[in-house]
Amino acid sequence: MPKIIISASLLSADFTNLNNEISKVINGGVDRIHIDIMDGHFVDNLAIGIPEIICIRKKYPNLYLDCHLMVTDPKKWIDKLINIGVNSITYHIETIINKEDHLNIINKIKNENISVGIAIKPETNISLNHILLDLIRELNLVLIMTVNPGFGGQKFMIETLSKVELIREKYKDIDIQVDGGLNNYTSKLAIKAGANNIVSGSFIFSSDNIGKSIKTLKCNKN
Repeated sequence: MPKIIISASLLSADFTNLNNEISKVINGGVDRIHIDIMDGHFVDNLAIGIPEIICIRKKYPNLYLDCHLMVTDPKKWIDKLINIGVNSITYHIETIINKEDHLNIINKIKNENISVGIAIKPETNISLNHILLDLIRELNLVLIMTVNPGFGGQKFMIETLSKVELIREKYKDIDIQVDGGLNNYTSKLAIKAGANNIVSGSFIFSSDNIGKSIKTLKCNKN
């Protein structure tokens, strides 16, 4: 299985003190920063936008920025994120119908030496989604949402782990990311199912000891 990665989701950070929040998780030993980008249409919420990501990149030029597009039309956002210099872009399988359009997006991102991923909502059936199954070999990452996308602090949906198991069984080398309700206990379940990229928000940012919480998640690598 690929290397275990711990990503801190900024959705759970204190937006009035974002620089300090980012510094704390970096100093606490997190591997990556996970940034949710929402348009208020695909999900009923708004979060961090392009100006904020530009500022984060300027402040932290070497920080791994993992961007998750929860938007109706990801094509409108790709060029902006490429120009900022993010490290990874993930968009939702549910937003693009045509396989050729998927391939155009995937190739555009990969040609910029940026990791590309596809995200899957809890209700999306992987076994019936032939486009996704055809595309997986072209991807660097598959994101299995373990809560309904759009809001932090939700309860982990254990039934989504069957998707993790299905993908890991067929694709041994791909990064499988899980996002939503990940704490010490649920991350163990996700890793056992085959996930290797753990996105955690509330568990990290709401902790009285961020470094200890990150270390706890990393101990689950074993």
